[in-house]
Amino acid sequence: MSDELGKNLRGLFDTLSSNSPTRGAEAASIAADLYSLCVERITDAELAYTSSLVFNKENGIIRFLRDCLLLDEFAVCKDELLRLLHSFVVNLGHRIAAHAVDIKEVCVSLFLRDKAARVKNATFAPLIAVVELCQHVSSLTASLNVPDMVKRYYQAVGGRTKCTASVKGGVYQLLGAFCEAFPEHMAEYSSRIIIMFMKALKEQMSSTTHKTEMTIIAGSLRGLAGYLVHFTQSAAEGAEYAKEIYFYIRKSIKPEVARYDVPKAGLLLISRHAAQFQEYLAKDYNAMYSSLFKWCNHNNRDIKQLAFPALEAFLQQVSTYILKVVDQSDSEDIFRFFIKQFRAIIDNQSSGQREISVAIRGYGHFAAPCRRFMKEGDIHFMFNDIIQRSEQVFSQGGTASDLTIYHLPSLLESLASIVKEMKQLSELFLSSLERLVVMIFEYYPRLATTNSKQCHFALYKLCLVLSYHPTAVLKSFVSHIVYQGLVRSCSYPIVIDVGDGSATVSMETPATGSGAYDSADGVVTKPVSYKDFVNLWCHLLNPGKIKGLGKVCNSPEQQSLVHHVIYTETMTIIINVIQKLDLSAVQPHLDHDSMETACDPMETDSTGSDSKSPPHTPDGDAHPVTATGLEAAVPKDFHIFINLVDLCRSVLPTCDVHMFEGWVMEFGRQTITWSSRYPFVSGFYKLLAVDMAMCRKLGYFNELNKEADGDAMDTSDAAAIGNSEKQLCFGLFSKFVKEVLVRMKQYKDDLLASCLHLLLSLPRQLVQANIAALVPALQIAFRLGLSYLPLAVAGIDALKLWSQELEPSVMMPHYKHVLPYLNDYLKASATVAEEEDTVVSSVKSGARPRDRKKDLQKWREGIEGSGSSLEKVRLKIIRLLGSLGGHVNGDLVRGGEDDMTQAIVWDTHGKLQFALPFQDMKPTMCLDPFLPRCCELATSSNDRQTKVAACELLHAIVLLMLGKAAQPIAQDKAPMNKLYRKVFPVVLQLGCDVEQVAEQLFSPLVFQIIHWFTSNKQYESPDTIALLETILDGIVHPTDTSLRSFCAKCIKHFLEWSLKQTSKKQLETSPANVKSLLKRIYSLATHPSAVKRLGAAATINSIYTVFREEDTLINTFAIEMICVMLHSLKLAHKDEVSLGTAEQAQAAIGHIARIIQTRANLLNKPHKLRRIPRGLKAADLPTLVLWLFEQCGSPETNYRQQCMLLLTKFTALLPGVTSASSWIRNTFEAKSGSYFIKCFEQGGANGAGIRSQPRPPNEGSFLLLDYVSWCDKTLAAIDCYCWVFSNAYLAPSEVFNLKSSGDGSVAVPSKLLDVISYCASQLIMVEVSSLAANKCYSQASIEPFSPHEEELYNRSRYMLVTELLRFLTMLLRHHPSDVMKTIPNSFWSDDLLTVVVLCCINPQGIGCDLADVKQTDVMYKQVKESLVMMSQHLPATIRSQLMSILCKKLVDGSVDVSNLMALTF
Repeated sequence: MSDELGKNLRGLFDTLSSNSPTRGAEAASIAADLYSLCVERITDAELAYTSSLVFNKENGIIRFLRDCLLLDEFAVCKDELLRLLHSFVVNLGHRIAAHAVDIKEVCVSLFLRDKAARVKNATFAPLIAVVELCQHVSSLTASLNVPDMVKRYYQAVGGRTKCTASVKGGVYQLLGAFCEAFPEHMAEYSSRIIIMFMKALKEQMSSTTHKTEMTIIAGSLRGLAGYLVHFTQSAAEGAEYAKEIYFYIRKSIKPEVARYDVPKAGLLLISRHAAQFQEYLAKDYNAMYSSLFKWCNHNNRDIKQLAFPALEAFLQQVSTYILKVVDQSDSEDIFRFFIKQFRAIIDNQSSGQREISVAIRGYGHFAAPCRRFMKEGDIHFMFNDIIQRSEQVFSQGGTASDLTIYHLPSLLESLASIVKEMKQLSELFLSSLERLVVMIFEYYPRLATTNSKQCHFALYKLCLVLSYHPTAVLKSFVSHIVYQGLVRSCSYPIVIDVGDGSATVSMETPATGSGAYDSADGVVTKPVSYKDFVNLWCHLLNPGKIKGLGKVCNSPEQQSLVHHVIYTETMTIIINVIQKLDLSAVQPHLDHDSMETACDPMETDSTGSDSKSPPHTPDGDAHPVTATGLEAAVPKDFHIFINLVDLCRSVLPTCDVHMFEGWVMEFGRQTITWSSRYPFVSGFYKLLAVDMAMCRKLGYFNELNKEADGDAMDTSDAAAIGNSEKQLCFGLFSKFVKEVLVRMKQYKDDLLASCLHLLLSLPRQLVQANIAALVPALQIAFRLGLSYLPLAVAGIDALKLWSQELEPSVMMPHYKHVLPYLNDYLKASATVAEEEDTVVSSVKSGARPRDRKKDLQKWREGIEGSGSSLEKVRLKIIRLLGSLGGHVNGDLVRGGEDDMTQAIVWDTHGKLQFALPFQDMKPTMCLDPFLPRCCELATSSNDRQTKVAACELLHAIVLLMLGKAAQPIAQDKAPMNKLYRKVFPVVLQLGCDVEQVAEQLFSPLVFQIIHWFTSNKQYESPDTIALLETILDGIVHPTDTSLRSFCAKCIKHFLEWSLKQTSKKQLETSPANVKSLLKRIYSLATHPSAVKRLGAAATINSIYTVFREEDTLINTFAIEMICVMLHSLKLAHKDEVSLGTAEQAQAAIGHIARIIQTRANLLNKPHKLRRIPRGLKAADLPTLVLWLFEQCGSPETNYRQQCMLLLTKFTALLPGVTSASSWIRNTFEAKSGSYFIKCFEQGGANGAGIRSQPRPPNEGSFLLLDYVSWCDKTLAAIDCYCWVFSNAYLAPSEVFNLKSSGDGSVAVPSKLLDVISYCASQLIMVEVSSLAANKCYSQASIEPFSPHEEELYNRSRYMLVTELLRFLTMLLRHHPSDVMKTIPNSFWSDDLLTVVVLCCINPQGIGCDLADVKQTDVMYKQVKESLVMMSQHLPATIRSQLMSILCKKLVDGSVDVSNLMALTF
């Protein structure tokens, strides 16, 4: 477009020097093209550049207008260009202020010096627009030289200068605009101007000898509309010309006219200044109403849009006059007339929507007089009839051309006036009112700007008048309309951000059509999204933006009440709507079994008695650790949720921030709960980012007065920081931030970007507490920001804010790790960003037909300064570096190990010799030296052209490498192995690159390489192993999620093609590649690094669908594989939960378990080729089941519970065994109860459980980890007994009342009950500091414990309490008859019952962290179940003992009753 625009401007100037007789016509044609190009065809990306060309000092249109000032043949061209200038001024507003003086000067010059009347007339519109602009940009007034301009135009019509009628009318209108905008300069002319207006109107409207000039009349009336703003002619003040002006107004709106300029001017005058003629309007009510009513029903859109405001102004003034006039008879006559008119319209079933609208508006304005002249019963009857009739007419719907939408705001405003005068509101009235308000939300996107402003006022006015009724009425009304409004606002097509902040693309075509145009009556039809509702919600939640509310209610308290109700109900409804949505995800492309495991790896079989009670999971439900392949279970719910999140992000930060302060904790807690339930839904991270941004604006945590160091700020233990809501909130957010920092390592795309935005929006206190962990997140943001600039902007803003708010000593050590990433932006070219802008522009321009008014609106909203997005980011970086000071600039350059690595040659021998195929000679080129630089450019170049060229070259070099390695001479030497280990990681990275060309080149190439190298005949072939190890290195990459996903596909492909290219016989004897793969998977699965174990589990989850198809592989490796993965799960016990190693390992175990269930006939007997796993005596299913049972007492929670789960599955597969219950019963009879007690209480393989150590270690110095380990072993024993007893495998009496057997063996009693009693008395209610200072230790701990250590100890206490409650609940629910027989009375001690009481009234005292959502939820449910069971099955004496302890705790002052946990039973 820039070329076309420049060409047209050059052609325009060329006509000035042309000698062609048709140069004027040519210039006019070019001007018409310019108007089309600059107004009708312009796009957002071209606005800034277009503006710079149009107003260029040397070759812009203003310069052209000056040059052709005296050339008469250019009159048509001047007219067209002035029309273009008017469009610029009107639609760009204050952003064109820099050119306002030039526009004014050229308009004045053309008016004074050009001879053509059409040119003079064309100058008025842009000049009036500039004058109106001065009311909003006061600095322009001085530069416009207003006195001189006023003098020139006044003399043009006030002297003897002859002007045409159209020019004179334009000058009159311009003088009126001067009076409105510059009253201080027009005071000396005011009396002469009013005389001039009156004289002109008299000559044109009263004379019978002169021809009536409608343009003079219209200009005079419009001039009066501006004049009367500051120089009033009020009838109430006895103004000299008031009656005469009213006379001309009355004549101007007579319906018998052929042209509409005069009626439109008269209607404008009434709508703006009806109050100055109140008495005349009231006395002339009949004729005036008749005329205005006819204009309201006119077919002309412009007339109608002016008639309705004029009618409303008229009715308002008449209503006011009736109320203040003393003579009641005259007032009543006027009142009866209008009520009769309105009633007739309402009763007439053939009345159209226009007539009904007039009647309803009339009733609204006459609501107050109704109170004066009518009885209460009549008022209610009449108003109920009105609302019913309104609903009948206005709820019929219609298309965009219907008048329904246009009249709805006025209708609602009138009904608000009616409600204000009613003392009681019936349910029928309120329900009908609610339905009409919901229609406002339904049609709001289709309202024009003027109507939308009226809509905001009407909605809030209605809420204000409802506030004078009981508060419950207002709350119920607001709750209903907010709910319906939110649902409708979020039910339209989703909008996708394409990288540019202002550029969005709709995912689907809405029902209203794809075009965008203004239709009749101010209704707009266009694609609708949540963005169209943002303005409405902003006004509802921030009433300060709505003008005129003081006239409805001048009580600040009342307005504050309504504001509080609307805000509160909106936040409540947002939470309720999200709670109702099903945001679960499924993996539809997996088979049925796979889908079950993906959704819940801990799920048990649905058949048999063994599935009564699945193993208990204290930390909540398991979920898949990666979001790859997941799809929404209910797409419509996700549709609403995505729009709701975007709506909240657009509205909440822009509204009254202080209103959000009461919702910080509730909204944040709910969002964290939802995020824990649905960790792969990015919207929850976006909502929490809003919460964090609001905390920052509010300074929410400023009162905490924490110390500057991170350890002091990291107070996640709620017991340590007290009960303050802000302190609990800080602890909650701090915990979740740590979870997100771990979670995001597994995320990519929008999910990763959402987490980064959350971390970058944290308030200062949370940043200071986690600054070291946030630096890697900042690095990722800058790395991804190269392809998604909004993320880079967020990172720069966050870094700038942190450097300003935090102490230099806190930030200084981290600059060297962050600033090098900014150097990439400074080195990058703007080509990428400019290409992205071009793509966006082409998409937008081709999406739907262009429309002039729509483009003008875009023009107004989108024009900004010049420069690409990347240039703006660079400017931000430079400013940031300047604010940090020059001493950090050296950190921009990376150095050290990276430079040393690049200096090392990849291979000492040149292997890539390529003969150039010239005709006369074939010189040999060695490509080895180019390979490192080529790989670097292909992976990290910021210039797209360079990157693509490097990718193409690398692709060719890799093919050359493969070809040379395949030559017979080189096969035995593996010459390319060193190069493969350098190149293959790059090839894999490019195979999942965001650059489409790179992905299309290398993704197929990777799979072809796999096909080639899996055909090896040699075991551990160097080339094949190089490829395999590179893929496995990618699958355990710590940060690149896309690479991990791609490598998972590659490893599956590797196994598939290894099997395809291996014979059946070779597969049975020595499957070379399978062994190589599994050997490395086993090594990763047992690696100390959690990331490598996570990669091993992900590999199993990727290849199991291939593995399960080969019976030979199942027979050989299945048992070994499940044992290795169980060991991997055991190692994951101390891993960060958010990392997902346990969940992924459980999913892998679930896959292998189903394979074993399907092929159990192969595994029930030993096989010579089957390897025996470590810890097993034989590699068969019976031995595996017995080993699993012995592992059930292990202290590692997930490992223990998975063993229980596998045991219940595999026992039914054994010969002669029907279920887990029968197998356990047979084993119990064969090995006695002592064997079970030993397995449950020995504490796993090391045998140091509560059986041999019933008390925590109490010798030497105090070691917290020893205590935590002992607690884990206690939890394991409790969990085992709960599992056995709850599934009725054994009864408590069989285990706890053991007797010596007949063969003389001594029964070993269980020590569980004794250990539980000890925990209740000596551990659960004791803080870690008191425990460490116990005199039984030779070296009591003097050093204070860190917050992390206190949290670790408190979590152990919490787990003990929840497992204890679960144990008691299980005994009382499943074995109530055995409880009192088996459990001694001493077990129900005061200490145990005190623990139960503290769970109710002071959960913090027993280690529960109120800032942890999961802990509080589990505690609430467990305490409730326990108390119910205890109240039903415990003896009365113990229940009385429990109540007495509760009463004692409540009255002894040890518990703050005001901060009790809210438990309801």
